[in-house]
Amino acid sequence: MEGSSDSAPPVANRRISILRNFDALYVEDDAVLRDDTADLLRGFFRDLVVAADGEEGLRVFDSRPIHLVIADLRMPKMNGLEMTAAIRQRDLHVPIFITSAYAKTDELLEAMRLNLADYLVKPLSWARLKEALGRSAERILAEGRLFTRFDADTTYCVTSDCLYRAGQAVHLTNREKALLDLLLKHRGQWLSKDRILAQVYGDDENASEAGLKNLILRLRQKIGADHIANMYGMGFMLRQAPHE
Repeated sequence: MEGSSDSAPPVANRRISILRNFDALYVEDDAVLRDDTADLLRGFFRDLVVAADGEEGLRVFDSRPIHLVIADLRMPKMNGLEMTAAIRQRDLHVPIFITSAYAKTDELLEAMRLNLADYLVKPLSWARLKEALGRSAERILAEGRLFTRFDADTTYCVTSDCLYRAGQAVHLTNREKALLDLLLKHRGQWLSKDRILAQVYGDDENASEAGLKNLILRLRQKIGADHIANMYGMGFMLRQAPHE
């Protein structure tokens, strides 16, 4: 990482400050570079999860809410573009940055098709990274992706975990937040009971289908009963918003 500077304009700093509400994933197979760059990146985000290759990175992305991804291009098991293509099958909008010591035309063309936020040539400079993250934050703000709307009265801030209904804040328990984040991550897709239990309850020995049923009921009461569908043998699904 090249020398850093805090000379970015105040407006850029304000844009970047929204990233402190984000959980980010950084994927790099070089252990020394991974540790050094992760130390720098942690200053930008609420939480930074690191992974050593594309396969591990994809497992992390599938296991928890991730709002932004930075990944090296050339890695073992699954390279950065392969991982990006897999993520795009799951999420069309999450900002993804690819880093590489090379900038080949064919790789750049493939990257463009994957709707990358940016393609960063290593060694990364502080100024270049800050500029790229600032543009990504500006795009997120412009597209209104900090919030997801369930209906005219109900909105959820995906980074601060705040639910608003009819203009009033609605309290969500940690389990309700975890369930809602999981459903939002896979909006429009059926999730089995076993998968929800595993990801929302983890190793909790008290997890049960009865407890999950009660959790679903409470969340339906808060966001609106019609937004969560269920079907025998399929599980549960958060319906797409009416305009999607």
